[in-house]
Amino acid sequence: MSSLGIFGGSFDPFHLGHRHVLDTVTRHQNITKLLVVPAYQSPLKPVTHASTDHRIQMCQLGIQDQPKWEVWDWETRQESPSYTIDTVLHLQHEFKGFDPILIMGSDSASTLSTWHRFSELISLISVIVVHRDIPDFSPNTVVTQIALEHRHRFTFIEIPPVAITATNIRDRLKSGQSINDLVGPAVARYIRREGLYRS
Repeated sequence: MSSLGIFGGSFDPFHLGHRHVLDTVTRHQNITKLLVVPAYQSPLKPVTHASTDHRIQMCQLGIQDQPKWEVWDWETRQESPSYTIDTVLHLQHEFKGFDPILIMGSDSASTLSTWHRFSELISLISVIVVHRDIPDFSPNTVVTQIALEHRHRFTFIEIPPVAITATNIRDRLKSGQSINDLVGPAVARYIRREGLYRS
């Protein structure tokens, strides 16, 4: 069966840390198609700084060189908090014949057991957890949350740390500093042209 990578987030803005994760995963795993899925409103991040349309456009610019990747805006069209289980259930109807693979960082993976309808979600998908070699994270932190019959669904990929955060990018913009090395030239030009994150 063809594999469908799912990478969700606020993407406020989409930056090179996100891109590093996706490049690493697609080098290590056979992902047939990859969806970048901006949230309308994450239950864990209730505030966004740029509008939905701006965040979608920045995602598109950040992956425009990858023909097998696309921005999927289903969550933003719901105009309500985004739960991953709802996204996956809709994906199964829209992308029949694909095996869904959720891509996430270690921070998100460590809280999986608190996610909405967690047990049902894990029964429907495979999960790739991208993590850094840091003392406060171990794959066991995630695995121990998972029922034995679903642990085979998890793959862990270690990546070098990339010190990029959306907060740091917004702070740099407010102080007039360049962000080209954090988001790439296309996204940086868009942010400057649209006057995003200035206040």
